[in-house]
Amino acid sequence: MRKKLNSLMAVLMAFMLILGMTPSTTFAAARKPTPGKVTLTKISTPAYNKINIRWKRTSNATHYKIYYKKSGSNKWTGIATVSGNSTNYTHTSSKTKPIIVGQKYTYTVKGYNSKYKTSGRYNRNGLTARTRLNTVKLKKAVLSKDQKSVTISWNKIPGCKYYYVYRKTPHTGWKRIGYTGSQYTGYVDKHPIKGQKNVYTVRGYVSSTNTYGSYDSKGVSVHVPSNPTPHKHSYTSSVTKQPTCSKEGVRTYKCSCGRSYTESIPATRKHIWKDIGTDIWMNWSSSLQENTGPIENSFDVYATNVCTGCGYYYGTGDDDNFELRYFDHLDNPSSEHCLGGYTLLTIYEVHHLLECKNCNIYKCGAFSHYEYIFTWFGHNDHIKLEDWQIKDLGLPLDGTVKTTL
Repeated sequence: MRKKLNSLMAVLMAFMLILGMTPSTTFAAARKPTPGKVTLTKISTPAYNKINIRWKRTSNATHYKIYYKKSGSNKWTGIATVSGNSTNYTHTSSKTKPIIVGQKYTYTVKGYNSKYKTSGRYNRNGLTARTRLNTVKLKKAVLSKDQKSVTISWNKIPGCKYYYVYRKTPHTGWKRIGYTGSQYTGYVDKHPIKGQKNVYTVRGYVSSTNTYGSYDSKGVSVHVPSNPTPHKHSYTSSVTKQPTCSKEGVRTYKCSCGRSYTESIPATRKHIWKDIGTDIWMNWSSSLQENTGPIENSFDVYATNVCTGCGYYYGTGDDDNFELRYFDHLDNPSSEHCLGGYTLLTIYEVHHLLECKNCNIYKCGAFSHYEYIFTWFGHNDHIKLEDWQIKDLGLPLDGTVKTTL
């Protein structure tokens, strides 16, 4: 049997030689191309939420797969697949693949051939890095007006949870004096060291990883006097409530120290009049002076005889014109419904009514017209007198009550 197998192998070898093939090339053709092991070269942290990993290209890799894990963990998490031409990748923190400031993370890269679905070996140790907080950029330290406290301010930095505030003097080292949440960018030192230069600096802090950021060692400073100079108030004023014709205004005085007081501004007594016409009659009895409430803008000035059926004007009844108008009216075909009766009605002198735009004050305005009111079937007709009727009654054409706008 062995002789037969050896003979078969000999025949196969002879056939391969005829074709120009060798055993090594045959076995190589049977294997799929596999990417080589990736060599990692560098890891860095360009920002508080970014980590960059670099590597050298390897053979047979059409792509590279990047993985990371928390330092000390055995579980790699894939975060990206990049082109085979790439030699670096920057991992940016996200909700699903976070980077926590101060936490160590290890990265590795594996070559991948997309045509043959093969992966190469990878550096199991990887490269490790952790991000850090930026240095807090200080703005200024300002002594209060009463020289009893100092306010420190700075620019916000991303990624931190708290700001720790430190103070030193020429005779002491840095000492933490307080802290504030990351939403604030200022702190008030209520107990500075009197008689010395107080120097302040600030650093960020992440409590979950007990990580501190860098700080400005120069700091910002201000001298705090031993005996504060007594403050002299210097007030600036502004009108915080404008006065009107009937209501007082308010003027407010403020000092730079925060103290303030107010004083009243007398009402202007200068009304802004609006003409609301003659449709409204005010007939309360009062003087014509301003600020005394509603006044009259219609006055009883005379009386005239009119037809009881239609309100036709007859006149005063003191002369012959009354009889002429009376009989002419009865003979008029349009007066068939009139029964010949007459009555005496009041003549009103009507003026415009003026109302102040700012308060409930009224004033009698310019003369408008004369009229009498004829009532029939529950309806009031305001009948204006014509010029000849006004002269007939002996009334002045421009009214009897003199008023100005």
